[in-house]
Amino acid sequence: GLSQEDVNPVAAARLIGSTSASTRRFAYVSAGKADGVLPGMPVVSPQGLIGRVLEAGGRSSRVLLLTDSESMVPVRRTTDNVVAFAEGQGDGTVRLRLVNLGINPLKKGDVFVTSGAGGLYRPGIAVAVADEITRDGAIARLLSNPAATDYVLIEPIWAQQARAVIAGAPIAEAETNADAAAPAP
Repeated sequence: GLSQEDVNPVAAARLIGSTSASTRRFAYVSAGKADGVLPGMPVVSPQGLIGRVLEAGGRSSRVLLLTDSESMVPVRRTTDNVVAFAEGQGDGTVRLRLVNLGINPLKKGDVFVTSGAGGLYRPGIAVAVADEITRDGAIARLLSNPAATDYVLIEPIWAQQARAVIAGAPIAEAETNADAAAPAP
């Protein structure tokens, strides 16, 4: 299984504002490159995942919110690890799309957290609750509402390989660096 460790945040920041008038969903936070913030870093509130840093300026950053139509996060159901993707709908909700199609096992009220797949987000961060069951998953509401959030933590990218890829290293080099950083068995 995946081990869950305490994560030291890169920065604490004030959530300055967020968009809700358009189909694109962004927020702005009061931490940037001068604070160690880099694109791809997860942004979390006490209630759960808000999104990830899209662009980092000197002292502020733009965050792609989970509800943006370009956002996709690998998640799992907390009770039994059923895996899905949480895709932003642009309307304040996310669509949970099951990875394994067949009979839809989801129920209203199911809670989803980050799975750790893909390496950006550490496993176990609260994401959403299923509200409306669909043929291939569910429509869900976020557990963390950016409009009701004053302060957030910006966390490091979870997996070394993902950090290397986002930094612009070729995939083969990222895998080599990840292997070199891994503890010996």
